[in-house]
Parts: sequence; structure tokens; C-alpha cells
Amino acid sequence: MLAIDRRNFLKLTSITTAGFIIGLSMKTNNSVGEVSKLGEDPAFYDLTPFILIEKNGSITIFNPKPEMGQGTFQSIPSLIAEELEVSLDQVIIKQTGGEKRFGPGQGAGGSSSVRSSYSNLRKVGAAAKTMLITAAANQWKVPVEECSAAEARVFHKPSGKSFSYGEVAEAASKLDIPKDPVLKDPKDFKLLGKNVPRPDVPLKSSGKAIFG
Repeated sequence: MLAIDRRNFLKLTSITTAGFIIGLSMKTNNSVGEVSKLGEDPAFYDLTPFILIEKNGSITIFNPKPEMGQGTFQSIPSLIAEELEVSLDQVIIKQTGGEKRFGPGQGAGGSSSVRSSYSNLRKVGAAAKTMLITAAANQWKVPVEECSAAEARVFHKPSGKSFSYGEVAEAASKLDIPKDPVLKDPKDFKLLGKNVPRPDVPLKSSGKAIFG
């Protein structure tokens, strides 16, 4: 398994109302590339964003794997949401549609969607959470160890203070991406391996779902 600092993590700032965007860089001919930021490579179509946190608190998770009844509309975003400490009803899931900026990995086959994304996308979520917690701790001027995240908020345990992710998103986007974010112990999972209602079912049963 490759180290986190070689996973092509990417963050972008000052795009529309976005406070924070993080994802994977696709501008490489192999699976390993250098960390890239907007100032170093402004070609947005070479970047694959996965998490968008706006200043108003809106959180979007992009799902590049096509939903064909196998459940990727839920399972792929859940990999990110689990580590980001958000529930699926707190996020907007956007299905990519083959756009160039989302890279070549927008296919599904061989029951490999989750297996091929499991480590990478959990690290995307964990890195984003770490940056949001650090940004909040910096604003409170308290040790990071006194802070934790839950339900799209960062909490300072001793004082009871809290920030929404949107309130610290812009500050978080200016921090260095953690090289080795700590992943959750599976015993603490709230989404992965749990019986969670599929968010695509209401869309399909109402005829609102968009198919290829």
C-alpha cells in the first residue's frame, strides 16, 4: 500500500463559493504522482475532486462509479463519509457523468468498485477531517488533541464549543494535507458494514433518477 503523501491528494481554494475541495490528482501516467495545488496546476480538468465543503455548510461528495443497481451510489460516498464523520443525509451525492475532470476511473466492472477505492477514499475523508479539526483548534488556540469531529461539526471537548465544517472550511483549505491521516478502527464504523437506507431508492421509485 502506498504512503499517504504519494496518493496525489489535492486541495483547491477560491473556486465559486467553495471553502474546501479535496480529491485526487489525475495528471499522471501512473498511479503515483506529486501533490498538486491550484496555484501549481490550475487545470481543473486534470483534478478529480471528491469532497466539496462550501462556506454555507453544504457538503457535496462526488461519486465517479456508475450506479447500475449494485449500490455504488451509496457505497462509494460512504467510504468518504465514514472518515469525514458525516451521515449520508448530511451530504449531497453527485454522480459524475464522464466529465474529463473526473478522470478515467468512471467505470464499473468485476465487482471491483469498493475494493479498488476502499483505502484511497477513506484516506480522502480522513485527511479532510484532520484538516478541519486542525483549523478549528487553531482558531480556538487549543491543542488538536482536545478536539474531535462528529455530525459535520468540530467540537472542543473541555469547553463544549463547536464549529460547523462550513465555518472552518476556508481556514482548513490553507493547511498542509496530512501525510498519514489516522483511519478509524472498524469497530467504530457508523456506515461501513451497517444497514443504512440507500439514498438512491427514493430517486428511482419516484422516477427522478437519471440514467446513462
